[in-house]
Amino acid sequence: MENSVVTGRLRLFVAIVARATHVVTLRVFASFAMLIVAPAISEAQITFEQFKMLEREFHAEYDVELAQQNAVLFFNKPPTPGADRFWWDIPTVRAGYGSFTDETGKREHYITFMGGFAALKGLTVDAAMMTLCHEIGHGIAGAPHKKRDSRELISIEALADDYAIRVCFPRMTKRIEAMTGHLPLTSSPFVASTPFVEATCAAKFIVPDDKTYCIRAFHALEFERIYYANDKHNPQETSFEAKDPSVVTEINTGDDNYPSAQCRIDTMVAGVLKEARPACWWPSPTQP
Repeated sequence: MENSVVTGRLRLFVAIVARATHVVTLRVFASFAMLIVAPAISEAQITFEQFKMLEREFHAEYDVELAQQNAVLFFNKPPTPGADRFWWDIPTVRAGYGSFTDETGKREHYITFMGGFAALKGLTVDAAMMTLCHEIGHGIAGAPHKKRDSRELISIEALADDYAIRVCFPRMTKRIEAMTGHLPLTSSPFVASTPFVEATCAAKFIVPDDKTYCIRAFHALEFERIYYANDKHNPQETSFEAKDPSVVTEINTGDDNYPSAQCRIDTMVAGVLKEARPACWWPSPTQP
């Protein structure tokens, strides 16, 4: 895509945000101050059609529940009707969440998944699903919320991770497994099961389906490790076997607070294994 076209679309995006700064919150993987440009969209690890399949299944899973909360969910909502590929064709590494509540109290949840994110090494359909689960978690996971000058309640980063792995990802994998002809891609050249994953899942779960799901979830989380290791601004190596040694006495609800990459991996691993939230962000030692 020509740089002028990308710049124009990003300016439009920033303008849309600027007009609603009192109610819209965004989670940015790559700071807009230093935008990361990914490989061409033709090199995407998942296809636009696979993304649209995920969008349909998220709507099927969540629309009724959200309607009962007087809320609605949008994925990559185009700025004009018919421009379905608008955000997908932007080669910027970004997935984000925003929300808007109108004067009647109806809340709109906006998920943005740009094409540059789809081109990241190691991304699979399951990993994309996990990312979308995290973004939805910002809107519906509940307290604790970020402290901010807005009436929009946005769940903190660690809680969005926790919701993604404990609630959303299990729901969505069950739904997609039930589909005919639309099995998710759980493998890539960068993702392979390890003796640790195999042994951990076998020791934790007796039922074969539970063990299979455990391995599948770890495969999806492998993308998170690849992402953190390749972050151009703050690369961090992580491990399923290591632990963040931090111990907090209170939850950090700062607007810009992101736990360490290892803490976030620990949170997701604890969710897969149905263990307590880690002390690196959650002060209570009990299972949520």
